[in-house]
Amino acid sequence: MALVAIKMFVNYNNIEIAIEQTIDQSLSKQQELAFAENFQLNYERSEYSQLFLKHENNMLMPGEFIIKFQTLSKIDTGEIERIENKETFITNPEQSWKQFFYERLYKTN
Repeated sequence: MALVAIKMFVNYNNIEIAIEQTIDQSLSKQQELAFAENFQLNYERSEYSQLFLKHENNMLMPGEFIIKFQTLSKIDTGEIERIENKETFITNPEQSWKQFFYERLYKTN
């Protein structure tokens, strides 16, 4: 008798689990259908769908360009120290030309 009761209890639990799984699958399918009806179909029918699909596939439209960002190389710390240690700075265009030619002559020699 106890064996029959255990079998009935196991069968009952299996039925309950199967019902819960069926309900979960049904809700999942309903959500997928609602997504397709409310968003996906409208998206695919819109005039911008080709634009979005091309961008998703990395295809450029006429007049579009790819922009590449690069990091700048590090500045030599010796240059910064050399600028910080200067006692006088260029204050007018004449001094800048003199400094320019001085640095060119100094670096070439």
